[in-house]
Amino acid sequence: MLEKIGEWLADEPKGRKNVPYIILYVFLALISGALILNFFIMMSAPIVAQTAVQAELKNIGPVMIFPILFAAAAFEELLFRLIPLAGAVIIFGRRPVPVLAVSVIFSAVFGSLHGNFVNIFVQGTNGFLLSLLFLKCGGFNGKILKGFAASSLAHFLFNGLIAIPLIVSMITGLKI
Repeated sequence: MLEKIGEWLADEPKGRKNVPYIILYVFLALISGALILNFFIMMSAPIVAQTAVQAELKNIGPVMIFPILFAAAAFEELLFRLIPLAGAVIIFGRRPVPVLAVSVIFSAVFGSLHGNFVNIFVQGTNGFLLSLLFLKCGGFNGKILKGFAASSLAHFLFNGLIAIPLIVSMITGLKI
C-alpha cells in the first residue's frame, strides 16, 4: 500500500495536467471543511469565528483583498509546505511514510494556528490536502518550486472562494 502511495506521488503531472489536481484540491477542501465544521457544530463544539480577519479585510477594501489573499497563501505555503516538505524529501528521500508524517505534523500546526482544536481538523485537513498537492505536483520529486506554485495557487483559489461573500457584502453593504 505504501509503495503505491509513493508511486502515485512520484508520478508527477506535467504542464496543464496539474490543473485538475488544483481544482480537485479546491473541491475537496470545500467539501471536507464543510463536513468537518458541520460535525463539530452538531457536537456543540466551540467554533472560533474569523471576525478579526474579516474586519481587517473590510478595512482594506474589495480591490486589495485578492493581492492580500495571494500573499497570505504564498506565505503560509512557504512556512507549512515548502520548507518542511522540501526538508523532509531532502532528509528522507522519496520514502512516503516519513514525508507524509511531516505533512501530518505541519498540517496539524497549520490548523491549530487558525484557532482552536476544531481548526486542527478543519484547516489541518485542508493543510494535509495542500501537502499532498505540493508533493504530487513536483515536491516529492524535488521540484519544490513547481509544487510550491501549485499549492500556493490552490490555497489562493480556496481563500478567494471563501472571501466572495465578504467581498459581496463590502460592495453591496449587505450583512453576512
